[in-house]
Amino acid sequence: MEQLSKAQKIIALFGITFIVFIAFLEYTIVNTALPTIQNFFNVSLLNLQWIFNIYSMGVAIFMIIFGRLGDLYGHRRIFYLGIFLLAAGSLGAGLSKYFWCLIAFRGLQSLGVAAIVTLGPGLINHIFQGKVHHPMSFYGTVTGIGVTLGPIIGGLIVMHWDWQWIFYINIPLLMLGSALCLPFIPKITSSHKTRIDYYGGLLIALSLAALMNGIIHGEQAGWSDHWTLLFFAIFAASFPLLIFTENRHVAPLLNFHFFKIPVFLLGVLAAMMSSIIFSTALFFCPLLLQEVLLLSPKAAGSFLLAIPVAIIFLGPFIGKIVHKIGIEYTLLTAMISGLIAAILYTFFASHTSMMSIAIAAFVFTGIAWGIVTVGASISAMTAVPPSDAGAAIGTTYSSWNIAAALIIAITSVIFHQTSNANPSLSQTAAFLHGFQSVFIWTSVTIALLIIVTITLIIFNKKRKLSFES
Repeated sequence: MEQLSKAQKIIALFGITFIVFIAFLEYTIVNTALPTIQNFFNVSLLNLQWIFNIYSMGVAIFMIIFGRLGDLYGHRRIFYLGIFLLAAGSLGAGLSKYFWCLIAFRGLQSLGVAAIVTLGPGLINHIFQGKVHHPMSFYGTVTGIGVTLGPIIGGLIVMHWDWQWIFYINIPLLMLGSALCLPFIPKITSSHKTRIDYYGGLLIALSLAALMNGIIHGEQAGWSDHWTLLFFAIFAASFPLLIFTENRHVAPLLNFHFFKIPVFLLGVLAAMMSSIIFSTALFFCPLLLQEVLLLSPKAAGSFLLAIPVAIIFLGPFIGKIVHKIGIEYTLLTAMISGLIAAILYTFFASHTSMMSIAIAAFVFTGIAWGIVTVGASISAMTAVPPSDAGAAIGTTYSSWNIAAALIIAITSVIFHQTSNANPSLSQTAAFLHGFQSVFIWTSVTIALLIIVTITLIIFNKKRKLSFES
């Protein structure tokens, strides 16, 4: 690998982080433009959801694929490809005159984001030669802010420009980030000489697409709908075949042996926890703040800013925390923070006059997200050889996105069933009852993940002690 000066490494870190920041921003920047887009194309709410659906499916499916492609053909090359795909998708989305063209280009955007987010941490690991605690703290802080600032930035764009600029703005930002990092990203020679796992890629795409379509369609049309059942049947048939195929391949796209490594599995569990608390909080809390407490969108956004503020303050210390207590206990700390946030949201449903409870919940949500953004990447990179880092990170982040899609579907069903269970309740009381039920379920789920995490930590420690003895 080319030797870089300290200044070149810092510039490359800034550039990579800025580009991944744009990719994370793309997750949520479209939120505030949805009503405008719906009116522009005159489409139903059901069709409008495909702006999210195609994006979440593309990211979840192709993170694993691009991660392994980066290991095989070079992280830098696939990272460049991701920048091009995101820019091309953004330009096409902004120019779209037909709704389904917008959906297609939104899918192209998701491919670019999948490559960028998956390969970014691996490039930082290569540039800093494994000494990534402090660089990844900076990376996690900045990129974590991107997700939470998306709706705010999107709202400002819609207020002052046409909705198309939500997509157009990515192009100059990507050019700026590329100018910062591309000259200083070293060429990384891959040690892999094997052919790409085409069958594995096809089965990954088929099984994950079937699973996520089943979740999405089940939430919209019902879990007993024949299309929902067909999607789940395809998943049930293709996923075991995927396991069989990947376990026999020399260089599988999805390496199931990773899940036998305790540190890697801890990162996946933490990523799932972060997805659970973050997705439910950002989905239900704005509704409560605006529809129940009757806050303006601007006022509700001000309260939600507690999440990125927590990430900003915590960010510089995450690397030190990992170095001090180890990655296992750092991830456990994040999961406990997520559980505290979920319990506080439950308590807030009964005491909505106490906004301090909501702010505290947002702060703990930010702490959980900030730690996991860094910790999950570090756990993936340290659990496997450098030649498998891309695939490991891709698998972790795919688990993150799949969990998000699953959680939103499940919590939406819980919310609607519990809020409509008692017709005598007022609309506000019914909403609060559904909100509380969602976060009771969330609290229990995170508590179970914590129990599994503690068990894994104890098992891993005993295994290390047996090896030493």
